[in-house]
Amino acid sequence: MKLVVIGGESLDVLQHWVVELFSDVRQGSQGKPEFKVEGPVWRAGKLYRLEAVKDVHILELRWALPCLLQAYLQKPEDYLAHLLGHEVSDELWDEVIELMKFRVVDKVPLIRTLAVRALSRFVNDSENSDILDLFLEVLPLEQNSISELRWISSLEDV
Repeated sequence: MKLVVIGGESLDVLQHWVVELFSDVRQGSQGKPEFKVEGPVWRAGKLYRLEAVKDVHILELRWALPCLLQAYLQKPEDYLAHLLGHEVSDELWDEVIELMKFRVVDKVPLIRTLAVRALSRFVNDSENSDILDLFLEVLPLEQNSISELRWISSLEDV
């Protein structure tokens, strides 16, 4: 670790300040921090239906993404967008694809927000009501999905 100090004081005064203020800082690398996500944030197999307070049809899902630095070549967010593109009717979810194609380039897990504008028939249409199940199945981004991610990546290369 290096520290550069620029100031109008004498070298002795600057050195005294540096020693006084930064003597507790440990030298050397602290190592890479590890971030772990423990368990799902919802109960699997449960469907939560909430009545809207306002006349707005927005489904907002928030989840913690694990660090995707190791999977940057597989692009799991594109995998999710691919699934949504083939399993969901275009007229109901045409905005979902663009919303799902966020780029995760961060080195630490972050809370990402996905806001999906749903049409009013989403709640009543049994044909499209399984979209929540699709989200619940795909979002965990577990390690065993890497082979599926590679399959999607190889399709994009063709």
